[in-house]
Amino acid sequence: MSAIFITLSEIRPDDLVLTPNQRSARIWAELLAGEALRTHAAAVMPAISPTTAWLVALWSEAQICAAGMSRARADLPRLLSATQERALWGKVIAEHPDSPPMAAPNSLVTEAMRAWRLDQAWDCPKPFLDSDDAAEVNLYALWRGQFWKTLGANRWLTAAQLPRALLSQIEQLRIPKRIVRLPSVQTEPALAALLAAFALRGTQIVGLQYGHLAVADYQKFERPAQEWRAAAAWAKSINAQNPDARIVVVVPQLHAVRHEVQRAFREILAPHVARDAFAEAGAQFNLSLGIRLSEAPFIAAMLDWLGWSQRGDDLATARAAMAAPFIPAAQNWVRNALQKGRTKFSLRDAAAQCAAGHPIHAFIAASGQWPKRCAASVWAAHFSAALAQLGAPGQLPDLAAQQAFAAWEEMLAGLAELDGMLGEISARAVLDELNQRCRAHDFQVEGKDAPIQVLGLYESIGFPCDAMWVSGMSDGALPEPAEANAFLPLAWQLRAHVGRATPHVMMAAAQSVWDQWHAAAPQLILSAAQAIDDAADEWLPVSFARNAAWRAGEIVPAAVIPAAQIEPIFDDLGVPFLAAALPGGATMLERQAQCPFQAYAAHRLQIEPWPAPMLGITAMERGNAIHIAMAALFGQCESYAQWQDAAPETQAQWLDLALAEARSAMEPFERSRRTRGWPQDYADGFFEQLRETLALWMEMIESLRAPYRVVARELPATLAVGGHTINVRLDRVDETAHGQQIIVDYKSGKPKSLTAMLDPAHASALPQLPIYALAHASAAVIAVAYAHVRAEAPSLVGVGDAAAEGLGKRLATLDADGWQHWLEQWRDALAETANNFARGQAGVVPRSPLACRDCQRQGLCRIDFQAHEAPIEEELNDASA
Repeated sequence: MSAIFITLSEIRPDDLVLTPNQRSARIWAELLAGEALRTHAAAVMPAISPTTAWLVALWSEAQICAAGMSRARADLPRLLSATQERALWGKVIAEHPDSPPMAAPNSLVTEAMRAWRLDQAWDCPKPFLDSDDAAEVNLYALWRGQFWKTLGANRWLTAAQLPRALLSQIEQLRIPKRIVRLPSVQTEPALAALLAAFALRGTQIVGLQYGHLAVADYQKFERPAQEWRAAAAWAKSINAQNPDARIVVVVPQLHAVRHEVQRAFREILAPHVARDAFAEAGAQFNLSLGIRLSEAPFIAAMLDWLGWSQRGDDLATARAAMAAPFIPAAQNWVRNALQKGRTKFSLRDAAAQCAAGHPIHAFIAASGQWPKRCAASVWAAHFSAALAQLGAPGQLPDLAAQQAFAAWEEMLAGLAELDGMLGEISARAVLDELNQRCRAHDFQVEGKDAPIQVLGLYESIGFPCDAMWVSGMSDGALPEPAEANAFLPLAWQLRAHVGRATPHVMMAAAQSVWDQWHAAAPQLILSAAQAIDDAADEWLPVSFARNAAWRAGEIVPAAVIPAAQIEPIFDDLGVPFLAAALPGGATMLERQAQCPFQAYAAHRLQIEPWPAPMLGITAMERGNAIHIAMAALFGQCESYAQWQDAAPETQAQWLDLALAEARSAMEPFERSRRTRGWPQDYADGFFEQLRETLALWMEMIESLRAPYRVVARELPATLAVGGHTINVRLDRVDETAHGQQIIVDYKSGKPKSLTAMLDPAHASALPQLPIYALAHASAAVIAVAYAHVRAEAPSLVGVGDAAAEGLGKRLATLDADGWQHWLEQWRDALAETANNFARGQAGVVPRSPLACRDCQRQGLCRIDFQAHEAPIEEELNDASA
């Protein structure tokens, strides 16, 4: 639709420029104003609007046109705000007789709203919903019917329905001469249909071409905090050279690590407030995502006091409320209660410990007069009056606190929009709504736009800048895993390529993001930090590695600090291994590369870690079951084509046999379960999930491959390397229609890094697939792949010759000479590792802290584990924040 592209200088004053978001609209307004000044063009600026805001404005225009027409024409539906839509979904779900008991209703409402948006944007056919036998889809279909009925009865409209509703009113809309669309990740079908209708009525739809097609430099760091500080220092140096430069630092998953990123940037750019999460840091940098409004201290305190008035004697709520800065001597009350061993503490208990004139008495009196039910706007007035009796919010010390309180007052005033929708509700219900709004509202202190912008992954697209640094570019960063919606039919999502539902969609989105990064700035830097739970050298996304120029520069890991100041004795050599056949297979070589002592202790001394208590199925048992089930399944079905041609009853029989074989291998677990009295549900639930996982694997992964057939399963092989032999077993060998062979290895845990394997000299800790390729002495082998058979984000990723077929797009390709050279490099690296093991090399030199965490033999090697544990815990906390 927008195959025609124009440049910045070709934008006209009568154009409509559509941007992906509000930030992009603001930046493009500045750029276009600057272009007008540079070229001495007319002062009239084109209309610039985010796409969503443009749709809302069009609907307002359509309503005005309808109101001016004859009375015979009914008024158009009223557009609901996002919070009104959420409240309506919550009401429908809570009141529907088939809704299950809800432990987390807000999460259920969020997922239903997401399903509704996808449903409307891609126009899910009703037969798909009615014929699907998934319980979640059936439940959503019931809710959807009631939701639709309520919308129609009240003449309401949601934002997800806007494009199709506008399509029906296109004749009454003002038609722009030209629409300039800025880059976006994906265009939903409903919006594409609306734009096509504008094009048929004479509007020219064009794209905007800009950029520099930069070649990226690449840097790597030991830990994320180092990566962020380096990005801050880089941005600071560019800003010092050119204060007018627009600098962008991209942090994927910024919402999860916001506080850590903010702290790192403050240490470099504003050290005087580096440790204060709520202090103003000046105007040099700005994080795109603010804190949740509920995290602001004054707001959190007021929510806690209102919650305490409804939750009786909950001690945890009492302790949180007592942290309010506007309540004098409050901490002493809770301290006294804890010292007396109390587990409950009510408002009455607190009032009993303070003087008669203390504001808590007025608060209790005010909250005691609240009605049982009333309109949301009336509740807002009651809440404000009761909090005022406490003296809340007290003295607001800075601009951030003042703006947070102003946002709080807007939240209270906004409750009035629920009056006509929910009627009279209880205090607890309106408090839940208020808490939800404050948690969902990103609060950010308003001020001057900073020259350094720290943005999330998808916020960073759609506008140029002078310099860009993209952090977190590990092998799993792009493309992101596919994420189908549980409330919508999976078959329809796969067929329609619904947003985020399939690997193809995520690959296309990743390619779009990648292309726009390369076009965004003349200077582009990509960086990554060592992954804490995978191999040490996983860096650039393999699918796009060819676009980046690698720059050397190793970051030396932190030195291991000895536990005591004693004279060290270096004893790195054990007894040589004289036999030609080395024990342990690929696992031994991996351990030898991670830490020589670990391999020596495990495979020479036969020392195993003390078993940790485990309730239920262990990771090893789960992995073995998946291996056996996959082998049994492909023993009956040699290819996806055979699976597709089989009747559903035959497919079910194949799955039953695969699960039966897997169950037979679980007999040790069954004996342990019966001995310890564990319920049968442990195994039944696992195998029920495994059945769904196998079926999903066939439809989401195997269906996307070129034609193939499985020619070997559980194939024994021997690798001769460095004068030694290593016995291995190949999970599976596939053969394509042209005789090419692909070795597939099943994995049930976290996806392995393929980028690491591209450089054998630095990544010999991941030898498994190269060993299989070298052990299977066949010239037809031109690719190796990991099959990540998981319930969430299954994937098939590999490395191979550029001519390889049958793996889809997740393949790091090498030309024919490169493939053979890669194998020879790996042969040399494996020979060196095998020879080191045979010589008895057993030095306590872990490759990374991860090696020590997985080894669990520190009582024997006596390494100071605390030196490794601290950074591991910090990074784990960063990842889960």
